[in-house]
Amino acid sequence: GEGDADLVVAIDVVEHLGGTSFLYARTANGDDVVIQRDATKVPDTSEITVSIRKSYLFDEKGLRLR
Repeated sequence: GEGDADLVVAIDVVEHLGGTSFLYARTANGDDVVIQRDATKVPDTSEITVSIRKSYLFDEKGLRLR
């Protein structure tokens, strides 16, 4: 849709913390990305596509961008 984009990332590490998991990943241009997901929804693959429209984005200082 308008304003939406998908971001394909390669998962390097998955950290399971109870009901939440953090996926530490990298974009094709080398930017680091951390994805927080429900522990039951962690993919079985090393690459995923993330919908920007359904994401909360933060800068390096932790300030929300969107």
